[in-house]
Amino acid sequence: MQAAEIVLAAIAPFVVGIVTQDALGREGRMLGTGTLIRFRDRNLVLTARHVLPYPQPDHVFFLPCPIGGLQISSAFEQARYHWRQRWNIMAVASDRDLDLAAMFLADGPPNTAYFNLDGARAPVPPPGAPVALLGYPIAKAKPILIGDLFGYAALPDFQCASPLDSIEIPGIRPFQFAIDYPESVVVAPTGYSGAIVWYNKAGLVTIDDLREGFNPEVYGIVTDHFPSCHALIGTKAGAIIGFLDQVADQARERLPKVV
Repeated sequence: MQAAEIVLAAIAPFVVGIVTQDALGREGRMLGTGTLIRFRDRNLVLTARHVLPYPQPDHVFFLPCPIGGLQISSAFEQARYHWRQRWNIMAVASDRDLDLAAMFLADGPPNTAYFNLDGARAPVPPPGAPVALLGYPIAKAKPILIGDLFGYAALPDFQCASPLDSIEIPGIRPFQFAIDYPESVVVAPTGYSGAIVWYNKAGLVTIDDLREGFNPEVYGIVTDHFPSCHALIGTKAGAIIGFLDQVADQARERLPKVV
């Protein structure tokens, strides 16, 4: 619990819930997860492409980390729901194959923390090492009805996991990774799409190490669930950086929203 609270405090400021329309255009019916990223001096929300409604993601709302941060609790009665926000999105770029999307913010909300994705990457943890993820699964959302409008009030969920040996996952592609997600231990992951999988850049994970400071690094982003393998599948950090390298300059030129 102490380790989880330290990790949660370090990553929660960067994580946002994403509330969108469903395939029928009904607002507030779909949930996903995004991460506030700074890349080449540009601020953006990184998520999975399938989280966003297309062809134009005009009905996207965000749930930022509340003031004071998040706390771990097993009781829904102690949960605090927060109002969703609409932010000024300048441009959206996506890659269907990698299942990635970047929403470039013209002017993000004040006092917002962005994770700097520039720079050299630390060695990734081996299979069995600890990683963590924070997201907004539908399983922890509260259905609400206001007049004739139905939607979800979303709550975040924090999980610890471990990378799996990718050669044991049928159908996994070279740019993808897998982490364990056994159904008997965790909530159904729908809504975790777009969540970053984090690890400690220093590589050491004892309580004393974490008290000295958890230095978060991006392992990759969740894009799929393979229940037969008890695994979440994602796109690796290297592929994310390659994607952002291609689209960051396009965002400055204000190209059409979907590229």
